[in-house]
Amino acid sequence: GGGGNEMPSHGFVVRQLKKKDMLPAILFIFSRAGCDKAAEEIAKERSPLITDDEKERLKVKLADFCSKHREIAQEDRVRLALNGIASHHAGLLPVWKNLVEECFQEGLIKVVTATETLAAGINMPARSTVITSLSKRTSDGIGPLTSNELRQMSGRAGRRGKDVVGHAVMMRSRWEGAPEAFTIVIQEPDPLKSKFSPSYGMVLSLLSVRPMSECKEFVENSFGSFLALRDKERRLKRLQEGGSEGLEDEGDDEEDRAAAEYKAAMAVLEGIDMTEVKALRKLSERVTTEKRVLRYLREQDQQKNLAIFEDSLPYCSPGTPLLLKSLKDSGDQSGQSAMLLDVANWAPDQDIWFTMLTQDNTLRMVTVDEILDVALDLPLVTLNPGEFEAIASFIPPKHQWLRDSKKSLYTDTKQPDTLDISSRIPTLPLPAEPPEVLSQRNRVAFSETQVSEHPLGSRPDAPQILQSGRVVAKASVALKKAAASSLPSLGQDDSVSPAWRGFQALSSCLEEYGMITKEGNVTDIGLMVAAINAENPLFLGVLLISTPELDQLGPHHLAAFFSSVAVDMSRPDVFVAAGPSDIVIDLVEQSQDMKDRILIAQMSHGLDIPIPLDPTFAGIVEAWALGVSWTELLSLTSVQEGDLIRLLRRVMDLLRQIPRLPYVPNDRGVSTALRLQARRALTLMDRFPVSDDVTYTVGEDELMEVESEGLETDMKLPESQMRGKMGWSEGEVSEALEKEDMLFDYTAEASDGSVGSSSGQSSDEEGSEDQEWGEEDEEEQEKAFTGVRGGSGKRRSGKIDDDSFIQSLGLGYEPESLPGDIAI
Repeated sequence: GGGGNEMPSHGFVVRQLKKKDMLPAILFIFSRAGCDKAAEEIAKERSPLITDDEKERLKVKLADFCSKHREIAQEDRVRLALNGIASHHAGLLPVWKNLVEECFQEGLIKVVTATETLAAGINMPARSTVITSLSKRTSDGIGPLTSNELRQMSGRAGRRGKDVVGHAVMMRSRWEGAPEAFTIVIQEPDPLKSKFSPSYGMVLSLLSVRPMSECKEFVENSFGSFLALRDKERRLKRLQEGGSEGLEDEGDDEEDRAAAEYKAAMAVLEGIDMTEVKALRKLSERVTTEKRVLRYLREQDQQKNLAIFEDSLPYCSPGTPLLLKSLKDSGDQSGQSAMLLDVANWAPDQDIWFTMLTQDNTLRMVTVDEILDVALDLPLVTLNPGEFEAIASFIPPKHQWLRDSKKSLYTDTKQPDTLDISSRIPTLPLPAEPPEVLSQRNRVAFSETQVSEHPLGSRPDAPQILQSGRVVAKASVALKKAAASSLPSLGQDDSVSPAWRGFQALSSCLEEYGMITKEGNVTDIGLMVAAINAENPLFLGVLLISTPELDQLGPHHLAAFFSSVAVDMSRPDVFVAAGPSDIVIDLVEQSQDMKDRILIAQMSHGLDIPIPLDPTFAGIVEAWALGVSWTELLSLTSVQEGDLIRLLRRVMDLLRQIPRLPYVPNDRGVSTALRLQARRALTLMDRFPVSDDVTYTVGEDELMEVESEGLETDMKLPESQMRGKMGWSEGEVSEALEKEDMLFDYTAEASDGSVGSSSGQSSDEEGSEDQEWGEEDEEEQEKAFTGVRGGSGKRRSGKIDDDSFIQSLGLGYEPESLPGDIAI
């Protein structure tokens, strides 16, 4: 798209696809934020992607969805869907993604911006797929797409029974073009790699039905063992033909490259304390995190200002003083003072453009994206009679404007007649940054000071030390794999595969904890552990049988504790405002000793199996079990909705397993009390949208009657989340609401009547206002939905615009993952 070095925008690509009848399309973008941003960008094209009939069908589906799930419906996503556009990634709610998939399959959604996970496992073929970048970020940094990845995404193009041919489009970027695309396209498919790896569960399951000899035959016949033995034979042949140099010069093997990188990094780190290197890495990562938060806060403030400018500027009078971003070539970062002339009489795109006269007597055309500040508190620049008309006569035609950026045009001709006018424009300073940004800047400066004051951070080769430290951290894992699959060391049997050696190591570790006997027979406790589906079933099994304190936990405490052993989601940039009860924290700290002992046992057998034990989200899970609504729960963390759903469902998966675990004789297994409490905890967790009728359901036989009200808790929740949830009296609620140090300021519309609990029912404490709403407005709401479903209303004939339709759905709020009033 475009000529020269101009990069095509997502909107331009979709416009061309529509023109060539190549919709519906999937745009693959390798970040969640990128998907959402691209969807908004495409919507700005204002070129209709769907017909009036398709829009009416969409309205019926969206109205039905919002009537059932009003507490999770978001105005921005509904507005995009009304235009045939949607994003699809792991950060979204499963029930909303299910609606997007359904509408896309029916041809009502024409463009989906999605991460590459959509390319596998979901039935959403399209007429066209667009690969927006030929590289992506991986655990090893930014690298090109593999041949298999490109084929997988391209394979979504072409719908069986609907399209004769599918189209795969690759977009050019600043760093990639046709040569790079051609290189990936003509590559041979990537070789198959086995992900086969023995686990505790597999060892126990196999040994419970087969003798050790048959287990060895089973493991040795796996594809992974075949590949490992084949590679070993090739290495041995290279070693025999070329000596050690022949092995070292082979650069095609991934493990050899990892070993070479590791060796080079260790040479840089020679004589340096690795503990200090690790500490420097942590400090450096902290700086990166603090800068990311600072960038987010600045973007948040900028978006807030842009919204204000967008609403107010079209109504400002000529002569309003403004501060514009400086032209690129000026080298000035202090901005350019200007005055508003009028809304431009033509525009390069669909945005609103404004004509400005700058202080240096230059005419500019800009959108709100180029405005830094609007001085509404200053008097207008006075214009004498006839001066405004004189300026208007100097505005050049379209072809004489020069482009400075996507959202800024200017002229290089300065008119003497406007020099006097430009001299009256006041000089505006850069707008002051808000307190939260200034505070975060201090945090960045403090983190950078910590790095510079570190013994290694002050060295001139600090960047090389940091990079080498990262390489060592990455390569160590690959090096362990290389050691396991390379030529056998002293004492190892050359005839067995690495997979079987791993199987034997797991068996030895299980034997140490009484799960299997020396003869390879699975014990009663081992049969119980075999039934556990967890990241490390050995650790969870030992906890269940050796921690009597679990029997004393309330159901909400049990759910919170299981969140700490379910999965490790902690990241340095995660924000969580709710802490769990002290009893949960104490039990997690007590479990740390068991974790350390099992880690030591695993290391003694050459095993490296992670053990999650992290209470970061325990408070979030406890709050959900106590009845906090979904909207309020989102306000307690920066984690996206989809990630939060996966965490809560993982906890529910563990709770569902406890009552079903096999009984162990002599009360050596899971107690009856713990089984019952797990069912109660599951019942508290079983609320929409964590469970629904489409993507995740819990059977009635798994639940047990329990009420969240009256459960004791000392968890650390902001006061606004506690009101009405923990049995507070009306006076205590009023006192809490009057506190000035509350973290959140919820209005009645945001936390009570309009949002409601996730079950859609109002508690008695929420009073008569909600009931009054239900008697009057609910009737009007039902009329709106009835009109959409097929009545004689205007909506069916397409005469009511999107704003009116969205308003009829009752969407007056947008639950975000990180509310704007949170100070990080």
